[in-house]
Amino acid sequence: MRQTDVVNKLLEKMEQKLTGENSEMKVTLADYIRLIQLKKEIEDEEPKEIRVTWVDRESESSSEN
Repeated sequence: MRQTDVVNKLLEKMEQKLTGENSEMKVTLADYIRLIQLKKEIEDEEPKEIRVTWVDRESESSSEN
């Protein structure tokens, strides 16, 4: 399981506890905010897009002659 998946599950459970009347888990707003910040940091570290270009040196040098 990836870190983002774990953080997302924790956020979902916290949101349920914050909106529910009977709360078995003690949730503070500070804990919730810290999890949101952690999620953002983890998502920012993941590569968005990687492009690779292959240059064939042989065809490049033969076209110059």
